[in-house]
Order: sequence, then C-alpha cells, then structure tokens
Amino acid sequence: MKKIKKLFKKLNNRGSSIVMVIVSLAFIGIIVGALLSAAGYAYKLKMQNLNARDNFYYVEQAMEEIYAGVGSHTVDQLKEAYNYTIENMVRYDLTLKTYTTISDEDANKMFKDRFMENIKNSAYFKQGSAVLADSLENFISNETVVLDKNKVVIDITENAITIKNVTLTRTQEYGTSGGGTFTQTLSTDIVIGKPNFEVNFNNLTSDYSTIFDFAMIADMGIEISQEGNPVTIVGDIYAASDYYNKDYNTAAADADMTFKKTYTVEGSTEEVTFEFDHSSVTSKYYDTAIDNNYENLYLKDKAGKSAKFDGESLNSMYSGLYIDDTQVSIMAENIIVPGSIAVMDSSDLSIYGKDGGSNASADVWADNIILDGYSRIDDEGKFEGPVAVIRANLFVKDDTEINAAGSSFTLKGGYYGYGDSTEKDNRTFVPTVNTENFTVPVYDKDGKVVTVDDVVVTENRGHYNSSAIIVNGQQSTLNLQDATEIYLAGRAYIEMSKKNVSVEETIEETPEEGTTPEEVDVITQTYSYQPTETVTVGPLTVTSYIRDYKTGESISVASSQLAYIPVAKTSNVVSVTVGEKTFIGMELADEFAGVDFFGEFFPTSVFGDYVPVISERVSGKMYYYYDFATAYDVIKTKSATDTKAANIVNSYANADEYATGFIVAYYEKATDEEDETFTTIVDYLNGYDDFKVADIKVPTVTGNIYSSGAITAKVNNEFTMVTKNDETVISNLLGNRDYDENVTGDISVPNIETDALTFSNDLEMEYNFMKWNLDHYDQALNLEKQYVKDLVEDENFGDTVITPINKYLIMSNITTNVTPDNLALTSGYKVWINDGSETLVIKGDSNIRGMIITKGDVVFGDDVTSFEGLIVAGGKIYIRNKVTSITASPEICRSILRECLTSSDTLCEKVISVFTEYKNYNPANNQGNAGINVNQISYTDVVSLENWMKYVE
Repeated sequence: MKKIKKLFKKLNNRGSSIVMVIVSLAFIGIIVGALLSAAGYAYKLKMQNLNARDNFYYVEQAMEEIYAGVGSHTVDQLKEAYNYTIENMVRYDLTLKTYTTISDEDANKMFKDRFMENIKNSAYFKQGSAVLADSLENFISNETVVLDKNKVVIDITENAITIKNVTLTRTQEYGTSGGGTFTQTLSTDIVIGKPNFEVNFNNLTSDYSTIFDFAMIADMGIEISQEGNPVTIVGDIYAASDYYNKDYNTAAADADMTFKKTYTVEGSTEEVTFEFDHSSVTSKYYDTAIDNNYENLYLKDKAGKSAKFDGESLNSMYSGLYIDDTQVSIMAENIIVPGSIAVMDSSDLSIYGKDGGSNASADVWADNIILDGYSRIDDEGKFEGPVAVIRANLFVKDDTEINAAGSSFTLKGGYYGYGDSTEKDNRTFVPTVNTENFTVPVYDKDGKVVTVDDVVVTENRGHYNSSAIIVNGQQSTLNLQDATEIYLAGRAYIEMSKKNVSVEETIEETPEEGTTPEEVDVITQTYSYQPTETVTVGPLTVTSYIRDYKTGESISVASSQLAYIPVAKTSNVVSVTVGEKTFIGMELADEFAGVDFFGEFFPTSVFGDYVPVISERVSGKMYYYYDFATAYDVIKTKSATDTKAANIVNSYANADEYATGFIVAYYEKATDEEDETFTTIVDYLNGYDDFKVADIKVPTVTGNIYSSGAITAKVNNEFTMVTKNDETVISNLLGNRDYDENVTGDISVPNIETDALTFSNDLEMEYNFMKWNLDHYDQALNLEKQYVKDLVEDENFGDTVITPINKYLIMSNITTNVTPDNLALTSGYKVWINDGSETLVIKGDSNIRGMIITKGDVVFGDDVTSFEGLIVAGGKIYIRNKVTSITASPEICRSILRECLTSSDTLCEKVISVFTEYKNYNPANNQGNAGINVNQISYTDVVSLENWMKYVE
C-alpha cells in the first residue's frame, strides 16, 4: 500500500510539471499571438497613416498648383488695372480748365473697380466651366492626382468670381501582402475678390510721361551709319541740329536766364506756373569741338577728320536725323527734327505710322528734308541714289532738296511747307560756325552797310523760312501723286552762296560683313560756301556779300533757273534811274528788244530798253538775274500814269506773284511748238531732257494743291506748270483757301477763302510747341501753349532756347555716373546716367533693355544688336556697327522709375533726380505712407480658398 502511494506520489509530481509547462506554453502562445496581432495592427495603422500623409501631400501640392495658376491670370489683370490707374490719375478739370491729379483714395477706388471689371470680362474666366476645368487640370504636375472636372462651376457676382467645387482625388495602393487601396480627396472653392488693401499711388503720380513714347532724344542729332546693315526703329524720335539754335546752353551760368510765367486759369482764381532753367541742359561740345578730348572714332567723318559742329561738313550741315549708307525703317507717331532729315549716300529711308499700315498715321516735323551724298553708277550709266518713302503727314519749315543723282522721294500723306517767304531766318549759331556762311550785312536805302556802334548789323539769309521743293539731282523722281494735300507757302532759291560740284569717282564698299570690298563707281555732290567775293582793282580791295536769289516757283528743277537769266547784252550794263529809283539795268539783245513777251513784264514805257537785274560775282564770274522786286517797285510808281504798268499791278498783288507770272509765261512760250521766239535762248523741254529729270508727279486731282508759286511737274515725257493763272488746272492756290483755326496734328484745309499767312503762323506755333512738349497741344489746355508762345516772342529768349530736355529733364543734376555695374535693378533692366565727359559706349550684351541719359554722346559697341527703352543725349546718338533695332518702351521706363522710387539705394535717387517731374521728390516722404507698394502685391492678396474639406473614401 505504501508502495502504491509512493508511486502515485511520484506520478502526480511529474504530471503537474508537464501540465504546467503545457499550460505555460499555451499562455505564452496566446500572449505572443496577441503581441503579433497588435504589432500587425500597429503596422497596418502606420501604413494607413503613411498613405494618408503621402496622398494628402500630393493632393495638396496639386491644389496649390491650381491656386497659383489661377493667380497668374489675376496678376495680369492687377498689372493692367494698376497701369490704367497710373495713366488716368491726371485728368482735365473742365471747371478749372487745367489738369489735376486725383486723390490717393480715388485712385485706389479706380484701381479696384478696374481690376474687378477686368476679371469679370476676362476671356479666361468667361470661357465656361468645362473649358476652365480643362485649364485647371493642365496646372497639375502629378499625374496620379485627378481633378473631378464635372463638379467645377463658375459663379460671377458683382464683387467676386468663385470657381466652386474644385475637387482633387488621389488613390494609393497598399504595399502589404493583403493588398488594397487608399483614396484621399480634397475639395475647395477658389474666390477672386475685390482687393481689400490700399496701394500707395502718391509717389507715382508723374511716371506716365510723353517722353517715354520716344526711342531717342538727341540735342545734337542722330547719326545712323552702318554701311548697308538695316536698322528698324519703333518709337518716336527727336533729333536737333548740332550747329544752330543752342542758346539754352550759352546761359548755363546766368541766373537771369530762367523763363517763368504764371497764368490764371480762366473762370477761376487758380494759377498755373511754367518755368525752365537754361542750366538744365549741358551740351558743351561746340565750345571744344576741336579739343583733343573729342578726337575719337565716333566724332570723325568718313575721311577720318575730326567732326566739327560748323555747318560746313556734310554731317553737320545736314545734322538732325542723318542717315549714311544705311537702310532705315521707322514706325512712329511723332518724328521731330529741328534740323535736317538727311538721306545720304544711297541710303533708303521708310517712315510709317506705328500701325505699320499704308495710311499716313504719323506726323513728321523738320526744318529740311535732304537727299544727297553719292549715288552709284551702273554699267549703263544709270544713277542709283538715296530713296525716301514717307507715309506720314510731313511738316517742313524750309525746303525739301533732292540733290543726289538718281534720288527718289515718295510721299503718301499731306505735305505742309509753311515757311512763307516773308519771315527772316532767325537762327543763332554756335561759336564754331563761320556766320558769314549764313548771314549778310543789312544795307540802307542808299546801299550802305548799316552799323551800330561801329558793329555791322547782319541778318540771316532769307531762304531758311521759305518752303519749297527743289529737284537738283539728275535722273531723280519726286512722287507726290498720292499726296493727300500739298501746301507750299514759300519759293525756291538759287543758293549762290553755296557752290555745288558733282564729281565722279571710284570708292571701295563693303556691303555685308565678311564680304570682300569691291570698287564702285559713284557720283558725289560736294559743297563749299562762298559767302563773299573779294575784288582787287588797282589799290582798292572791295569785298561784297553774295545773296541768294528767290525764284517764282514752289516746286522747281535746277534747269529752270535758266529762265531767270536775262536775254540781254552783257556788255551793256548801266545804272538806270526811273523816278526816284536807281537800279542796275541790262539792255535786251537786239532780237528780243521788240518781243511782246518782255513788253508784258518789262514795258519799255517804264524801263526803256533796259531790264532791272541783280548782279552777283561768284568765283570771279559775274552772274545776272532778273530783279523782280525792284522792277515791281518801279512799276507800282508808274501804274498811275502808265497803262501797261497798271495792268501788271492789277494782275499781280506783289513782287512774288509777278515773278511767278513771268516764269509761267516764259514756260508757255518755251514749250509752244509754233512759237520759235525762244529757241535761241533755251528750249525748255530740251533743258529738262539734258538735265535728265526722271519724274515730278503731282496729284491728278489738283484741288488739294495750295502754292504761293508755280509748280513744275513732269510725268513721263509730258511737262506741266501748275499755276493759279491756269484755271483749268487749279484755282485754289495759296491765298485762296480756308483752314481750321484750331490746328493740331490733324490738319485739314478746306477750299474756302482765308488768310494763308495765319495758317502758316499757326503751323509755326504748333512746331514750336512740338519741340517743347514732344506732342501736340490739347485744344482744351491752352496755358502751356501760351507759355511757349510767350517764350518764343520774348526778346531775351526766342525759339532758339526750345528743347524738350529743358522740360522733361534736369541734366545739371547728373553729378555721379550710374551704370549697370553699380546699380543692379531687380527687374534686370539697365540704367546709364552719364556726365558726358567721355563718349558713352554701350556694350556687354546683345539685347539691352533699359534707359540711357547722358549729357554727351552715346554709341553702341559692336556686340549690341538691339536696344529697347529710352535714349536721351545732350550730344549725339551714333547708331553704328551691328545694331538692327531700336525700340521705345514706356513700360520699361516706368518700371525703372517705380523700382527706383521704392529703393533705398542712393544711386536710385540719382536716377529720380534727373526727371523734372520729380524735382521735389524726397525719399524720406515715402516712409510711413499708408498703403503698400505695387511691387509688394501678390495674387494671394486677391485670390483665396474657401470651404476647404478633406476626407478619405
């Protein structure tokens, strides 16, 4: 029994241990399973969280892309609204009759209203929900994110545009063995609302200026010489002569040379003040034209000689817009040249309006138009000269001269030559000019030189203010057939004081870069002044001043001057006295003494056998021309008692008309095949053929031609002289037409009687204002027009002080040079402000955008091909080397000023100080002004996200 108990005792102990082990293992298994299960769940949760975060990140990124994409379109509208506000802040007050600037509050309202108007009318937001949804989808860079385009809806209200239900979805597959997917959805509304911030407009009230419409402004002229490389200019141009009308520079140190006037606005007590200071312009070259400082490439002519502003070398004589052996195309609204537009050396000039069309949508104002220099000669002896095609209204103070052989001038627009032969040339010349080339002594009635305090009184030569068109070049064409209107107030002159010689020679030309120079035969016009003639007879030496001779034509060719040479006995030149008038007389040749033609104009009952003549000795040779002025005076004194004299006075109101009548009658005689009277003098027709004029075309409808003198025309081989005596051709010549009293750029001359002199004076006043203002005056705002009129009429000033640099810039503030090296703008635009001590060479980039303002000269280096912005030079602008385009950009100029106005850089202050409109600008005044600056505006200020939701599907 004890053994059995002992046995069971042993068996029980062993069994408990096994059970305990088994139980323990089972329990541990349960715990491990639970732990493994918990770990699995934890892993699964972590994977879910990871997928959620990844999905949300990608979906949110896509939403941000859509937000930014929509924002980019709103930025465009913000910019347009801002520019619109800037341009319209200055308004004309009908009550005050002056311009006023609206308040900052009103400007902000204008800005916000304009922005909302832009947004609501934007083609982008009006394209419909379906098309807009496609556009939104294009902003998404991650292809796994999907836009639900069917949910997108556009809602446009008065104060907002809402793009509703912009819903994005991204589905992510699990990377576990169990598989599965995870989907994240993000939804929001994109709202574009009216700005709830204020923009600071206070410091930008003046940055919209006429000057920024100009590509180039040069006070001493623009020279374009690229040896055949074409240049395109898009933008307005101002280019003045280098040797006359620079009085504003001579008074730089004179405190009394500030012209200031205050005017009371009509209908109110408000006063408006205009002023300019002569010292604002510093163009000092004429004082040191031969100074070694200016012995450089850019101031030398083709022969390598130092350029002098003397009016004698061709590029000074014809300074203004001087184009040398280059093809130039200009698209502009206003081209203003108080000098010459010179197309030289077989150049090609085309002028269009900015629309680039064939309509005359541009205005061109100039002292002279010149086609000159050398012309190529082909193997058949035909000349190829300079070509000018102008699709614009052309306003010319003096003459259009077609001097080079083979030239061609075509105008499609109105031609207004308003110099009326009655004015004196009132130009003043810089010190380097030999004034004897342009002035003659004043003589009293006894023929003695007038002196004051032993100083000889002089006057400038008379033809500068007498507008005519003169064709001197052989094989040349003057095509006015498509001119809308021709107005010629002046007469042609035979310029005896300037000698012209045509020389045939061979020159080397390199038409294109990299080609071998080739020899070309050319015919070149060369000029030399001979203002005086000195004759020594025994012990006496007498110096006489050569005077230019006025003809009876307003459009003339060189050969027509033969008609003004008396058919007389040069061996019988005597002093003749008729009544109280003494004159030089020449006896007619025997075969013409009894011809009725001469009896009609120089009746023997008045003059006897002699005709009054002008004598000029030039280069040792004596020249004689009919003296119509003296003859008419004598005829008037005899008209009361002499029938033929009375007929002449009744037929011709003055000496100019008398001269025109003579040339017309002479022409009719010379071209009458049945009348052989004049064949021994000059066959007029053969005279033209010998001269080889190609064509002189005038409008076939002559009702829009107004001229003080005869107009010579030749179309093919038929010759015509248009004159008011020929009623079948034209009856409404100068002095017999009407005009619009409020003349602006849109000139219109209806066919009704009026005063031609007044019309010419109005155009002269408009020209003066254009030179000052760079644009036409507003008829509603006459105060500044009156200021310029007072300035011109003041005895201490005159039109010789007028330059737009006086008005828009303060060049005397340039004391520190600014370059892109020391002023790096965040916009990337480049600025040069230069004191002019040396020629400013622009180089370093192929395409340059920015602003250049220098007291002196500026030229582009050979690495520059294009420039966009504004160039202002107190000296000359040289376009040479490889420049292909110059373009004006008001936007670039405004952007530069805005950036400088908000910058703390002291060089930016230098830039601002150059502009007259900011002369009272103080950087400290910008600090603390209410409102943000336009550069701080972002699309996030006007575009918001509303009803933001995210959830998991």
